[in-house]
Amino acid sequence: DRPLWILALRMTVAERQRLIENLDGLATAQLPYRFFTRNCATYLQAIVAHATGAIEPPSGMLAPADVFSRLATSRLGGTVTMRPAASASLRE
Repeated sequence: DRPLWILALRMTVAERQRLIENLDGLATAQLPYRFFTRNCATYLQAIVAHATGAIEPPSGMLAPADVFSRLATSRLGGTVTMRPAASASLRE
């Protein structure tokens, strides 16, 4: 239970289409997992890098916050919003 940070991506129609095609191609893929070097963050960055060219492909250790930061500071970075954790509304 934690807050969810949401980053709107400013992508062209062509970039969105490439992203969708990339994701469709991976729909049934079984991707190897390594905690530091082949995790959800590395796969996300690789897919967005391939679709847009706005960020570099991943290399080395990578965490989700790293990808968020790279996207937010790239030409793709749009509005950032935060959805509080469910437990935050329970305390109010």
